[in-house]
Amino acid sequence: MRLPISGRMYRVVFIPLRDVDGDHEPGQIRIDSRLKGRRRLNTIIHEVLHACGLVSERDTSRFAGAIARMLWKLGYRSNNSR
Repeated sequence: MRLPISGRMYRVVFIPLRDVDGDHEPGQIRIDSRLKGRRRLNTIIHEVLHACGLVSERDTSRFAGAIARMLWKLGYRSNNSR
């Protein structure tokens, strides 16, 4: 899946990740395909916030958690098919 974020195209891939899987291609957002539910939602938001330029891990984690909680309470659910 390709998404424009802050004027740049990103390719979002869902693959099984290992704990030390830090290297990736520029312009790529990798999400662990084993994640489900609210944790998957939080991780997607977290990585998109990084792509938007939020560098601080602390702020990114706080904002992603708040957005994920709000969307979850509003009934967002994914079929996890991608």
